[in-house]
Amino acid sequence: GERVHADHVFPKDVKTSEGEENTTALVLKDDATEFRGFYPQNTKGAEKSAASIRHFVGPKNKLVSIRSDNSKELIKAAKILRSHHEQTTPYRSESNARIERDIGVEVNGIRCNLEQSGLPLSFWPHAGQHFSHYPNCLTPCREGKSIGDLPPAAITPWRKRFKEDWSGPTHPFGCLVRYRPYNANETLPRFAPRTIEGIFLGVFLQPGHVYSGDVLVVSLGAFQTSSNSEFSSDRIQICRIKEAEVRFPLEGEIYNFPIAEARKSSSIAKIREAFECSI
Repeated sequence: GERVHADHVFPKDVKTSEGEENTTALVLKDDATEFRGFYPQNTKGAEKSAASIRHFVGPKNKLVSIRSDNSKELIKAAKILRSHHEQTTPYRSESNARIERDIGVEVNGIRCNLEQSGLPLSFWPHAGQHFSHYPNCLTPCREGKSIGDLPPAAITPWRKRFKEDWSGPTHPFGCLVRYRPYNANETLPRFAPRTIEGIFLGVFLQPGHVYSGDVLVVSLGAFQTSSNSEFSSDRIQICRIKEAEVRFPLEGEIYNFPIAEARKSSSIAKIREAFECSI
């Protein structure tokens, strides 16, 4: 956490699943551990950016310098955090190549997460945080080498930072789970199961990326399709609950992506309807 690379990425005309418009995300990477962070923000302002960097570094680590382009917001954020700011060469993206490359990987990862899950584009913040987190836990540190040149015992950024392996849930974005709602006794019929179907969005991390056992899910029942098969995102409530209250697919079980299946079935139905009308 002593030297952090930072840059903003800007999705266009996309709203979040929670109704608040996130216009940007701050992508961060620690120089020593290759640890990544992805922070959706409703502004690229200095205060928001400083808060994101502070969450990434955590209360136990000392931030010495931030390396970025000549963004006024990140320069001011460095002053807020009382750290040095290393500026890259103006109009030369290769001088900030490390974070620029990571942004490209992150964007492609978000696309893959949304495509596989079938979730609307408005879920890009959760898709980005999910994709950013799991390479920290599962992908070995490259240290400038290709994957093929890494030793079998190469350690992950998570282990390099926390001195232990990731022990939390490891599941794909948008997969089907069952979970116990916090108000199950009040909202569910007396003789109904105490769990309902949901969609896994990722884990909730405390400042410094400390995992306290909380995960993020959304009820499958919240996705009510309209006549044009578009998902209404303004009514979607993201639930933060304990990992122990979620039933994930067991090892060897096939992951299901019900939102993607619903979209696929809807598309097939539309094609069939169009075909029948043309006969």
